[in-house]
Amino acid sequence: MSSVALSEQLRSAFDSAGEDFTIGDLLDRVEGKGYGLLLTISPLPTALPFTPPGFTLPFGLLQVVLAAQMLIGRPTPWLPKSVLNRKVTSKGGNPKKMWAAMPGFMAKFERMLRPRMGFLYQGIGPNLLAISVMLASIAMMVPFPVTNSICAIGVFMVGLGYLEEDGLFGLVGAVVCILSFLIVAALIVGPIWFGMKGLRMEKMW
Repeated sequence: MSSVALSEQLRSAFDSAGEDFTIGDLLDRVEGKGYGLLLTISPLPTALPFTPPGFTLPFGLLQVVLAAQMLIGRPTPWLPKSVLNRKVTSKGGNPKKMWAAMPGFMAKFERMLRPRMGFLYQGIGPNLLAISVMLASIAMMVPFPVTNSICAIGVFMVGLGYLEEDGLFGLVGAVVCILSFLIVAALIVGPIWFGMKGLRMEKMW
């Protein structure tokens, strides 16, 4: 894990970025923090309580792919070439606003992060975090209102924990991820288990 903050790595990357700077180049420059970066960015668009049906699907699938790689112990995330070759620019065009704001956005959270509870990133700890992210990502793809926001918060916090091996953020994020999955599972199983009574409870949600 690099001792240089992710926000500083992003600033350095954008300062030296050329016109052909890609997402693959960006991941190469963040020195082992690729999972943290992707898990904090990918849930953001899905954090709104009400999203169109199907909107969360690509983000959930991306996070499932990332979680699967974490589960098998891959040190850096793999993404399809079509994604890695997508251009990123901090100096113009529509992507500028989001990507150029990333260093400042990350810096705000980094002030709260510090290495602690490191046991969560050793042994089976990373596997448990990966499973929690996978469960939340699956739940995120189910088109229930509000629940996708809970899933996004959980994945986001796990990602923040990975940035500085902050086990407190990682643990809280994992708990939120698991709770979000259980809520969605209850909303699906409820009508089946309790019949019409469960259906009325789901409508109230």
